[in-house]
Amino acid sequence: MCAESQQHFKATFKLPFDNIEKSIRAIEKGLPYSTIHKLQSVLSLTNHELSDIANVAPRTLLRRKTQGRLTSSESEKVFLIAKLFNRAEEIFGSKERAKLWMKLSQPALGGKTPLKYSKTVVGAQAVEDLLGQIEHGVVL
Repeated sequence: MCAESQQHFKATFKLPFDNIEKSIRAIEKGLPYSTIHKLQSVLSLTNHELSDIANVAPRTLLRRKTQGRLTSSESEKVFLIAKLFNRAEEIFGSKERAKLWMKLSQPALGGKTPLKYSKTVVGAQAVEDLLGQIEHGVVL
């Protein structure tokens, strides 16, 4: 991962992508609600899209906003998507290009968008693998 891009993204999301132990602790503690709000802003997601991708009911998201923290399960999903966005930003060179790629259907993902595909850990791994193939020029 490019250090410059990684530093920029960490400043945006304040997530320890480069440290497994810190990542686990942050997820177990529950990420601050501000993290999901920033993700929504960066990806230009509607409340409905955010609810769908995080697999959290809109009313639950409102409660999390009041509580100020996500559950560990919700945090893990947000962390995965933020990490994938970071990787896409690194590969495509800008937030706008990464956002566009994350929201466009991809033939290699069965015509689904990387965001939709990333709703599960298995899907997120497939998106990460696809980004690796793109980075290394593998023809899809």
